[in-house]
Amino acid sequence: YLFGTLHLEKNLDGSYQITDVYCQNTYGKTIGVAPGRIPNSSYINCEHTWPQSKFNSNESKSSQKSDLHHLFPVDSRSNSSRGNIMFAEVDGRDVHENCSASQRGQDIFSHQIGFQPPLEHRGNVARALFYFSIRYNISIPDKEERHLREWHRQDPVDAKEAWRNEKIYKLQNNRNPFIDEPTTVDEISNF
Repeated sequence: YLFGTLHLEKNLDGSYQITDVYCQNTYGKTIGVAPGRIPNSSYINCEHTWPQSKFNSNESKSSQKSDLHHLFPVDSRSNSSRGNIMFAEVDGRDVHENCSASQRGQDIFSHQIGFQPPLEHRGNVARALFYFSIRYNISIPDKEERHLREWHRQDPVDAKEAWRNEKIYKLQNNRNPFIDEPTTVDEISNF
């Protein structure tokens, strides 16, 4: 569903493409992009925005793994580069030569290694992690939460993110409340 429906874009010529959220590269038919298909994972794969290694062991692993609210299509190399490190504003370098939209490096506040997605995806990351934290009873580290709250303000919910939330609701029968009511973030003092 993630690749074959939710993030699938139809071009004017009838072909299909997927744009990855970290590098903003587009992928098409040559790697298997089509309705109802999973493309070649050597090029693009599924990013678990909340890393699987940090799932709550007291909650259903399969629910956490398949929850579309935190899954996004990403360039495979950038997904590997991110791994399970925290999201942060970094003083770093491009993830790789074909990915200048995201950076990996030292967090500007803590000097830990962090991953910085493109500006237009940062709010989406923040709201996905806020949702995951509340839904699966997991705390977000304070250093990371500081960045996420700022990103939530800098990159507000747009029509595409609201549309995605609605599509996920129709499939999963639940919504991300931080997309529906962005001010809810301010009502929670600590995720």
